[in-house]
Amino acid sequence: MIQQVAYNLAIAEEQLQFEHRDLHWGNVLLKEVPKTKTLNYKLQGKTHSCPSHGVEVTLIDFTLSRMTHNGVTTFTDLGKDPDLFLSEGDYQFDIYRLMKERNKNDWTAFMPYSNILWLHYILRKAIKGVRYKNPKSKVHQRHIKQLQLYESTVLSFSSAREFVCKYF
Repeated sequence: MIQQVAYNLAIAEEQLQFEHRDLHWGNVLLKEVPKTKTLNYKLQGKTHSCPSHGVEVTLIDFTLSRMTHNGVTTFTDLGKDPDLFLSEGDYQFDIYRLMKERNKNDWTAFMPYSNILWLHYILRKAIKGVRYKNPKSKVHQRHIKQLQLYESTVLSFSSAREFVCKYF
């Protein structure tokens, strides 16, 4: 799931200077697919294959997103909604504040680090916010360790593309 989310963000960054800006848990849909299904992503002119492991990801809700297409930038000025930055109680709300701090409340500019912040949020949720069927299994433990590695390093990357190029 993480690999698919990261690839989707990386490709959108590369092609559209895209930032999701609201990639909380509810905006990541998972669909069961055959475990043998392979997904292909084209990044930096190369095709990358990604085993689905029985799950296919769809990202939704682009209301707060930012992108540039054919020289036209489309975005929502989050600075006009100060209430967005006041909520407490979940890491999701910290992400809004961290984005604002990072981009100095300039929502026009392309700042792919916002995608990194959301990847960090999703990794944290995948590690600590989900009940798994067999958390004591060796396979589960191995995958959790991999997620923890990603979580501990993802904030050092400047974009999802850079993260994908390092790990996948």
